[in-house]
Amino acid sequence: MTAEEKAAWKAFQVENGFIQTKWGLMEVEDAEGFLASNEIPLTNYLDAQFYGPMSLGTPSQTFQVIFDTGSSDLWVMAENCTSIACKLHPKFDNTKSSSFKNNGTAFNIHYGSGSGQGYLGADNLNWGGVEVKDQTFALMTKLEGVAFIISKFEGILGLAYESISADHTPTPFQNAVAQGAVEKGQFQFYLTNNGVTGSTLVLGGFDPQFNVTPFTFYPLIEKTYYPLKLDKV
Repeated sequence: MTAEEKAAWKAFQVENGFIQTKWGLMEVEDAEGFLASNEIPLTNYLDAQFYGPMSLGTPSQTFQVIFDTGSSDLWVMAENCTSIACKLHPKFDNTKSSSFKNNGTAFNIHYGSGSGQGYLGADNLNWGGVEVKDQTFALMTKLEGVAFIISKFEGILGLAYESISADHTPTPFQNAVAQGAVEKGQFQFYLTNNGVTGSTLVLGGFDPQFNVTPFTFYPLIEKTYYPLKLDKV
């Protein structure tokens, strides 16, 4: 189904007072996020990496990135990076983007699987049709860790809260909400098993085709990652 056909089908359902889901019909009052959503197809690599496209700059330069709920920063590899990982992956050339703004602030980040350093800049971001103006991101000039060398992804886009951001700047999704690029402050993942296509990230709403039961909402313990209270184990 094309994007135009899918949009028409969504509008038809709402106009007729229902949204078809795997678990039944959803009330039309809950349709706002359904109509507003943008979707990004994800690739599943060995049930370990789920990555998809996003682009930076004018004209755009596209990268396959991990959409990570465990971090809050956006980074790609810089054109002048000489690490082994950078030699094996596409790099962002800021000289080819007319909308790039150099910040120059040093950037350092540490993961359980490696670390990196570089500098901050800002440019226009497009992910799943959601356009964010002047998004701050890091251009990595050094990456250390085997995980970055063998990775299928070419950068990371963090979806956690700004409170754990290494560069202490608003996150891409935070800016998308603030700039009105999405209707609702919601995103949804649908992750398939290895070898099965169809993994998807939904921005600004939800797609009920991915839900086998109605929604259940739980409060977060804190706005860092997405920690929930467990009643028992």
